Amino acid sequence: MTTLDESRVVDGFHSLLQVSLAQAQAEGLLSVSELTGASEQIQLSAPSFALFIAALQARDESIAMPDGSFVLNHDSCPVSLKPFFEVWRSCIKPIQALELDDRHDLARSICGKQPKRAPSQGLNPNVHRILMDLQLVAMEINLRSSFQNRFGRDLQHVVDGAAINLTPRSSGETSRSQASQVQYQPPPSYDAATYTLHQHNHEHKVPSIGAQSGHPQDQAPSAHPTIQSNETSASSTASLPASGQDALMLIRETLFSSLADSMATNPALAQLVARGHQGARGEGYASRAYFAALTLSILDVALYRVDVERGETSSDIAGPPRQVVVRGVQTDSNKASSISLDECPKHLIPMMLGLGGIASAAQTLAIADDQRAMRDAEQGKRTKESEGRIAGVRTKLLGTEELIGVVNERRHRVQRRQDERAQRQGRGSAQVSNPHSSADSRQHTVLNSALSHSHTRERSSIDSSSSAESREADTSAQSVAALTLSILKLAMGE
Repeated sequence: MTTLDESRVVDGFHSLLQVSLAQAQAEGLLSVSELTGASEQIQLSAPSFALFIAALQARDESIAMPDGSFVLNHDSCPVSLKPFFEVWRSCIKPIQALELDDRHDLARSICGKQPKRAPSQGLNPNVHRILMDLQLVAMEINLRSSFQNRFGRDLQHVVDGAAINLTPRSSGETSRSQASQVQYQPPPSYDAATYTLHQHNHEHKVPSIGAQSGHPQDQAPSAHPTIQSNETSASSTASLPASGQDALMLIRETLFSSLADSMATNPALAQLVARGHQGARGEGYASRAYFAALTLSILDVALYRVDVERGETSSDIAGPPRQVVVRGVQTDSNKASSISLDECPKHLIPMMLGLGGIASAAQTLAIADDQRAMRDAEQGKRTKESEGRIAGVRTKLLGTEELIGVVNERRHRVQRRQDERAQRQGRGSAQVSNPHSSADSRQHTVLNSALSHSHTRERSSIDSSSSAESREADTSAQSVAALTLSILKLAMGE
């Protein structure tokens, strides 16, 4: 079968994205205000939901485009898109095997909504595994400049359609101006040219957040949309003053330091990174390791290096924090020891506020863990760190449940081979030992030790955490994932 051109597949995906988002909006999973706001959560939810719908409709592990123009499968998929396709393909059978209620919970979770399943029942662990897989692919898609340059138009298409459906028609026509305007802007670019401008044009003022011209990029397509996006990005990054460079350096070095700590204290993360470097055998794991490493670093910074100040009224507590201060690491090139909202570059303030929100939630969970440990100590009990709420968040960010699933799947395969050998030898029972089954058992033991030993803490967390704690961990993990997307775009803007 002929391999499809990448640009054709990209066009097809955006068509699928528009149809899927329209369905999500019609079913109340995503509101028009959420679509026009184009938050990081929407940037994760949109491609994830499109992949979810495609998996539900998949036949023979292939995606059919809405207009029927072509079918994307393993043979026709371009090499550059194959890692994404393979991760998506691995989700097809698990998604189609879900019961109807679990499918609804997965759809709601993808769109950032709470599942409808009763708290006492708990969320199907398969739902979370699938959610993380879809979000991993969504993050990779979000980092592509081709997606960034068209995503705003996709959102506007859905918003316009919703306005037409809701507006009474007197003459059979509805004005486009009745629809809200999407606020999505592609992230800034950090190529060599913009970095030079960045260093030598310090006299310009930093543009205010949300400042837009009267004609959004995604409304009037240019003959050269990519160039236009890069020029817009260059002008925004070129105006950053020297003090902003110091702040960026502090943020960057603090995250790098935390990344090293995460690698040193999470054996499972190191193993995931190693698996991602196994060539074709590790296909798909490199992006998982990248995601896990960065999210765990953000969680570490949020727990131990962020101070959040809020007001005393209920509205202050529920709203954005008054002040967020990140205590950074000391470097030879950076004399600053901390950075606050007032000192943060303006285009990074939303990210700073997001980090403050994660810090508040994570530190609340950590306090609950400490209180539980003190209660256990008073009763003479020993508290396992793996049973804490923070451990649950780390487990979900690391994707440990999936690796445990790999171990279990391997165990079942080994057991099946033992059963088949025993039956062929006429012994009628898998319990009878033979040299082959012993070898298989030894192989299983080695594999199980290699994978599951480093996951003992996380497995205990899964087994012992209550449904309420699991939901808190889900919420925290999704918040970290959304902030990760912001950081990835800032760090790897194309």
